[in-house]
Amino acid sequence: MEPYRDSNLNNWRKTGSYHLLNSSKNSITLAASNPREYAAALFADAQHLMNHVAEHRAHLINSVSTGNEPSPTWTFVTIYYMALFAAMAWTRAANQSVIYLDTDAIKEFCGGSSIKPGGGAFVLTAEENSNSGQFEIHIVKYKSHFHEAVWAKSMDEANSAYNWISAATSSRAASSEELLHMRALNLFRKTRFKSGSAWPSQLRNALNYRPGHGYRSILKNNHLKIGSRLKKSSFPHLSDLITYGERALNNFGTNKDPTEVSNDAIDLLVTYGMIFEKYTEQALDEICKIQNISSSAKSQRAKFNKANCQDPETILKRF
Repeated sequence: MEPYRDSNLNNWRKTGSYHLLNSSKNSITLAASNPREYAAALFADAQHLMNHVAEHRAHLINSVSTGNEPSPTWTFVTIYYMALFAAMAWTRAANQSVIYLDTDAIKEFCGGSSIKPGGGAFVLTAEENSNSGQFEIHIVKYKSHFHEAVWAKSMDEANSAYNWISAATSSRAASSEELLHMRALNLFRKTRFKSGSAWPSQLRNALNYRPGHGYRSILKNNHLKIGSRLKKSSFPHLSDLITYGERALNNFGTNKDPTEVSNDAIDLLVTYGMIFEKYTEQALDEICKIQNISSSAKSQRAKFNKANCQDPETILKRF
């Protein structure tokens, strides 16, 4: 059985080869004696999250195939989690993994250390210490709750990627591919909602938890039109997906609250999820190529998609 199936960061925390270097009220630093072991767990975590995305897509496509939409808000919740898992996978690929640690997990990392952080959202990064040559893993407490941390960090990394391309092309003409990716990454930079990068969470909280706001099928007064918007021609190229997201952004107008433009905000969230998914898959492919790694994860997802994501025509189809 392929190792990635039983490997993830959670299992690595319990059985990995590491020891505590130091801890504070806001951070933990570990020394890993086997960097490849940690890298394998991180790679596996990303693949599992990509599987989460695929299963949510399959559920949505099968929902669209019925032509029946008994609860548009619950359809939105599935879209939300599809995008959230894609964003989480992107943080893994960017070496900026957003994870949640409870007090028991922190005790596993910190052992008997008297000073340690409380539970919450953390960002996990790894690097080789240039002075000691030691492979270190830094676990830093993030400023917000878990979902908000995922959105903030994933969008921060999108912004960093945009700035990297911009700097690389400052003294020369950007290629058509570079311009395309800058358009894609710019989508994460241009929303002007008061909640900032937390707007997907704000929208989910309003639609899913506010009584009488989202679940209105029984009242026959739904304002969400998700089924009809998903059942459109699939995107043949990344540029078509970007145009779809740009159109949604333009439709926001001067609104500062995503709940005031829910349908367009959901269109943008679909775009976010599909861009994060595509970039993460490309990053994982590149890692496999550079490190000469063979993994069945991608082909397994392809078989799953072929069996579960063929009909009907929908914007959620892979391009």
